[in-house]
Amino acid sequence: MVGAKPGVTKQMQEVQIDSHVKLLDSPGIVFQRPKEQDQNKFYALKNAQRVTEIQDPFPLANDILKRGTMMYFCKLYDISEFHSTDEFLAKKAIRMGALAKKGVPDVKKAARCLIEDWNSGKIKYCTQPPEDNADEVHLDAQLVTSTENVPELDLDQQLDAIVEQLGNQYEASFNMKDGDGMKVGIKKEDILTMEVDTGGPVHMRLAKGDQLSVLANEGTIIERDDAMDGKTSEGKSRKRKVNDYAEEEKKFRKDPMFLLEGNQTANRNKKQEMKKRKKQQNKLTSTVKEEKEAYDFDDDYGMEEQE
Repeated sequence: MVGAKPGVTKQMQEVQIDSHVKLLDSPGIVFQRPKEQDQNKFYALKNAQRVTEIQDPFPLANDILKRGTMMYFCKLYDISEFHSTDEFLAKKAIRMGALAKKGVPDVKKAARCLIEDWNSGKIKYCTQPPEDNADEVHLDAQLVTSTENVPELDLDQQLDAIVEQLGNQYEASFNMKDGDGMKVGIKKEDILTMEVDTGGPVHMRLAKGDQLSVLANEGTIIERDDAMDGKTSEGKSRKRKVNDYAEEEKKFRKDPMFLLEGNQTANRNKKQEMKKRKKQQNKLTSTVKEEKEAYDFDDDYGMEEQE
């Protein structure tokens, strides 16, 4: 049997809500009561005791009202302002319609209803933060009327102090220690010319601009010959194959540095740029061919008409 009332749940139980959710219900755990705390107040506010078994619910109702503000309880139960626990219970009983003989509000029933709301979660289990009294100022604020006792700010002195502090930190950075904890003196000139052992073979790499020029010049190069056998021919051109640039490109591709992820992206961009340059060269070649004079069979072949 499962229930929210104390003493109903006797053992661990499982309730299948759906195919994915199970509700696990277990008996509540109440820790040992301190000796200085009231028994009814300790167990009743932890929902470990039935509300109907409480003989004097008024101290518990008073303790609950201290956990929140007056406006909170007025808004929760839709009542007007109150200034004491008895006034609150009377207004709550009238609002509930709990009246005894001769129309007297049943404040005891209202107090027990307040405890039930506390245990069921209708009343928020929280403690309000302390009020901040802005009028109470611990420090006095005064306006400065004269500058006689105010020290003058020396910017040069402050700047010298900062430079001296930075210089000491810079000098202290050269005081290094070895593995045994011994200080090792290093000169500033030695740091600028320090030798570092490599962990592998050293590969030659060209600058970024040189690599682009090498990769872009791969393939066919068109050269114009302005002077040929002492004659000038502006539309003529000749082609030659350049394989040296292709070999250089293969060397760069075999370089381990180009196999990294970031360098592969750079290589891909270089290939796209190289394709664009090839297209431009092909367009230039086709333009040169179109500029040549059209071939005329009669004029160039020179065949005479037979009679």
